[in-house]
Amino acid sequence: MRTKLKFISFILIISLFMPIIFSNFQPTLRTDSQSPSVLKKLDLPLSIYGNTELNATASAGNGSLGNPYILENYVINASGLPASGITIENTNAYFILRNCTVFGATGQFGSGIKLINVIHGTISNNTIHDNSENGIYLEDQCKNNTLIQNVVTNNGKDGIRLKDYCEFNTIENNTVNNHSNIGITLWQYCDYNLVFNNTANYNYNGITLDMRCHNNRVINNTITKSPNIGILLRWECRFNIVADNNVIESDVNGINLRTLCRNNTISFNHVMKNKNCGIYLDNTDDNIIKWNVVFGNGQAIQEIDCSGNLIENNCYAMAPFLDSIIDGTPINSFVQYTLFFFNDSKYHKVNSTYTAQETVT
Repeated sequence: MRTKLKFISFILIISLFMPIIFSNFQPTLRTDSQSPSVLKKLDLPLSIYGNTELNATASAGNGSLGNPYILENYVINASGLPASGITIENTNAYFILRNCTVFGATGQFGSGIKLINVIHGTISNNTIHDNSENGIYLEDQCKNNTLIQNVVTNNGKDGIRLKDYCEFNTIENNTVNNHSNIGITLWQYCDYNLVFNNTANYNYNGITLDMRCHNNRVINNTITKSPNIGILLRWECRFNIVADNNVIESDVNGINLRTLCRNNTISFNHVMKNKNCGIYLDNTDDNIIKWNVVFGNGQAIQEIDCSGNLIENNCYAMAPFLDSIIDGTPINSFVQYTLFFFNDSKYHKVNSTYTAQETVT
């Protein structure tokens, strides 16, 4: 009997002190700095159709120019899903999509970010990588959009692609690397776009305008180590300006115009160390090739089946320590050194597979 009473008394004492004991207990949580593998919350792929859904999804803003809708901080792994990571379609309200990470999209529609018939969007500071199709894809009359300061790498096709009547868009300050097709491309009736100050390295072609893209400006971009061509214009692209770009170490040609591209201006570019040819023109007429620095390429400037191109005042020689400038100093430092301009007829051949060496005697 006494043993039973002692046991009951012990249970009562423990029950009285249990709240005190556990109130002083604080579990230890692993912080990001303590954990070797930080787990982030993953979001499902995002699909928005029309201004109403854009308003419902946004975390802030009212869709006006002064107060755009804000969509931000998504981390989307679209692996195994038949959709792009983020799709926005048929909107004309102002919005900003920023600070997102999108990867793993697969299948026919597997782009990282896709805009269809979107006006007034800004895509900024996003990281887009390892999607099976394109990194950022605009199609079907996307107008007045800005793609700025995005990092787009290792996607299956193009890094940034505009297709079908996309006009008045700005592609600026993006890093676009390691694509098996093209870093940045405008394809099929994409007019009045600005491609400015982007870096495109290790893409099969760096920047391409293809299929009747007119009145675009490709300015101040740096394109290096393209397995094929640095900047390519083909199939009736007209009235485009390609200026102030650095095109270096392409395995084939630095800048290439082909197949009925007319009335384009190629000027003030640094085209260097491209294996086949610095500037290559094939079946393309009435273009202006002027004030370019063309040095250290397999050939300087070559024309095949062309007429009416104005090729003058290009630079084929520089300071003898050019290689150290390329390898150790930003390209813009070239302005510190003397440029020597020569009669262009000595350094390119018309309708010939041979182009004179870029040496001066």
